[in-house]
Amino acid sequence: MAHIDLALVDACLEHFFTASSARAAAFGRPSEELWRVLRKASMGGKRFRPRMVLTSYTALGG
Repeated sequence: MAHIDLALVDACLEHFFTASSARAAAFGRPSEELWRVLRKASMGGKRFRPRMVLTSYTALGG
């Protein structure tokens, strides 16, 4: 069975939110706050599904 580093999910999401937050700065504080809230909402249990998909993909042969 192949191994997928589940930290990849966290790294991809972190990159996405970092880039999005940087772009939002050009639109002012409300946009920055929106991305801060979206990042917070994606933490914890919300990351379960992508981890489950990657684990299933690996378990079924990749």
